[in-house]
Amino acid sequence: MSRGNVVFSSAEAKPCAVGFDPAFSATVIQGSCTTVASNSPAIRAAKLKIGISTHSFAELDRSLAARPDYVALGPIYSTTLKAMPFPPQGLPRIAEWRERLNCPLVAIGGITLGNAPRLLAAGADCLAVISDLFEARDIAARARVYTKLFDPESVTPS
Repeated sequence: MSRGNVVFSSAEAKPCAVGFDPAFSATVIQGSCTTVASNSPAIRAAKLKIGISTHSFAELDRSLAARPDYVALGPIYSTTLKAMPFPPQGLPRIAEWRERLNCPLVAIGGITLGNAPRLLAAGADCLAVISDLFEARDIAARARVYTKLFDPESVTPS
C-alpha cells in the first residue's frame, strides 16, 4: 500500500467531493457513508475510487459495507477551518481505525508538521492538510516538507 497526499475539490455543496487524486491516478468520490454506500454500484461501474469520511464507530461500520478504497477519519485534532459537530478523535483513534481497515486511512483535521509524524507512526497512510499548508509563508516549501514525511529514506528515527 503506497502512501501519498490526498487533495479534493468540492464539486457541489453536498456531503460529497469529486476530484482527481494523483496518488490513485484516478477520479475519486468522497462523501458521507450514506451518500457513497447508496451509490456504490454506480460508482464502481464508472470505475471511480470510493473514499468515505468517518467520525464515529457507527459511521466506520456503515462505511465498510461500501468496500471503500480509502477511509478518512477526523477531525483528529481541533480545527479552526470550520465548526465540527464531532469532537477531536485524537491520536489513539488512528490505531483503532487502522486495525479495522484493509484500505488506506486518511487523517484530517488539525494536522501540523508537529503532529504529522505521530499520525503516520500510528497508522495513517495519508494526511489531508489544509490550514498548516495554506497558512504557511512559503506554501511550496511547506508542501515539500510534508512530502518528505512519505519518503522512507528521509525519515529519521525518533
